[in-house]
Amino acid sequence: MNEKQIFDEAYKLYYNKCLLFARSYTHDAEEAEDIVADAMIVLWEKLCNAEEIGAVLPFLMGVVRNKILQYFRRESFKLKLYSHIEDEKARELQLRISALEECNPQHLYGMDVQNILKESLKTMSKQTRHVFLLSRFEHKTNEEIAQELGIGVKGVEYHISKALKKLRIAFKDFYSLLDLLLSFSLLLLFCHF
Repeated sequence: MNEKQIFDEAYKLYYNKCLLFARSYTHDAEEAEDIVADAMIVLWEKLCNAEEIGAVLPFLMGVVRNKILQYFRRESFKLKLYSHIEDEKARELQLRISALEECNPQHLYGMDVQNILKESLKTMSKQTRHVFLLSRFEHKTNEEIAQELGIGVKGVEYHISKALKKLRIAFKDFYSLLDLLLSFSLLLLFCHF
């Protein structure tokens, strides 16, 4: 019998047995077929090189077994690699979550807002600054401010408008945060005056 006849006979007799064996371990039909095809190639090469293989079925099963082990080692390595990558991603995500939880926009921009507010108030006249602080910090009505300072309600409205215009210009980059931070900053600023 020549090598082609031995191979054809082995293929007919043992291919399905080897395939069932490979499938029973890999649980993957395509991978099992690839493994058995590779085993058949090894058999063919051994036959062509006239190498001693002994009994064909045990030889094929041994090759299939070794190919399955190689497959499992590759899969195990991939899982470890993916697990490491996933662990790194999980750590990075947890770090981002922690950083965001610790991030407080009031603290982040509070000093900038406070400084801008303080500088803006310094540029206002004493009367405008006083009217603005009474209105916004002490929450007094225009009538109450007018009575307290001995000026008209229209005068109070003028000073508040003037102060707000200056603040709008000064806080053009902080409009979205202004509402949140203005009361906080005014409180801090008022404590310093």
